[in-house]
Amino acid sequence: MPNVLKVYLENGQTKAFKFEKTTTVKDILMTLKEKLSINVIEHFALALEEQYNISKLYLLHEDELIEQVVQKKESHDYRCLFRVCFVPKDPVDLLQEDPVAFEYLYLQSCSDVLQERFAVEMKCSVALRLAALHIQERIHSCGQSQKITFKYIEKDWGIDNFLSPTLLRNMRGKDIKKAISFHMKRNQCILEPRQKQPISASQVRLQYLKILGDLKTYGGKIFNATLMLQDRESYVTLLVGAKYGISQIINNKLNIMITLAEFSSISKIELTAESEKVSLVKVYLQDVKPLSLLLESNSAKDIACLIFGYCKLFVSTSTSIFEWPSNNLYHRVSTEEGKTGIHTSL
Repeated sequence: MPNVLKVYLENGQTKAFKFEKTTTVKDILMTLKEKLSINVIEHFALALEEQYNISKLYLLHEDELIEQVVQKKESHDYRCLFRVCFVPKDPVDLLQEDPVAFEYLYLQSCSDVLQERFAVEMKCSVALRLAALHIQERIHSCGQSQKITFKYIEKDWGIDNFLSPTLLRNMRGKDIKKAISFHMKRNQCILEPRQKQPISASQVRLQYLKILGDLKTYGGKIFNATLMLQDRESYVTLLVGAKYGISQIINNKLNIMITLAEFSSISKIELTAESEKVSLVKVYLQDVKPLSLLLESNSAKDIACLIFGYCKLFVSTSTSIFEWPSNNLYHRVSTEEGKTGIHTSL
């Protein structure tokens, strides 16, 4: 089946889509929106993940033609994921607005933690607390007794479903048991004191996502770029995300950042290939000079798509500030990574 490709969902499912010459990324997103009963599709995108390297994850523009995405010579090195790529500022809002999307984000986040997607930033104590919350959520979801033993968790569920491989390698079994028990009691004390009724699975999931929300790499994405100024060039580290807009990281350890632009102030985004490997992203701002950024081509397209997605989510779903080049004039910058996409009939 030459015109069929797989899209991997974060709930473990895989969907196969047939695509035609005119099928776009947006066609797939709309089909998945309907099939999964998602209300707010603006949180979601298709992204290409490099096989065996989860740190390489690139967004696809909604107007890209799937045929052109798939035809890239490196496409076999990537798989196409359906992900929550535009994280809410507060998970409570998503729970109230779209419970299906909220659950999807929770499952995705648990998977990301286990795959160590945030390993560079996440402390051991945070990983252990999240593991305890994950176990507690499973207990509530399954209707199990609160008195469930750690031995039962190990035997029937497998502790590797809650802890990353690195933690399992570096901690002794009895230390893991002690730490998990401590954090489960601590979580219970934090979640329960203000209410007489037992805590719900949704409350545990919210707490899990709120803790993750403190990580910069969870709610944002980091890019290395050259900021083009009038009289000079400046090498900068940028953070783009729901809570940060477009920010420059001044000191990562001290968490010092300055905001370069809010999403609401962006009027247009341009993406231009400068060479085979470098592209220019121009972000036009209201009443201020535009931001001109040079990045490696894959990252340039990724940051442009990320900014565009957040503008759609927070400013206007109908915004057209970043238009994909006419599909019969496929943009040179799209000779990026490799891709994998699909669409139309499930």
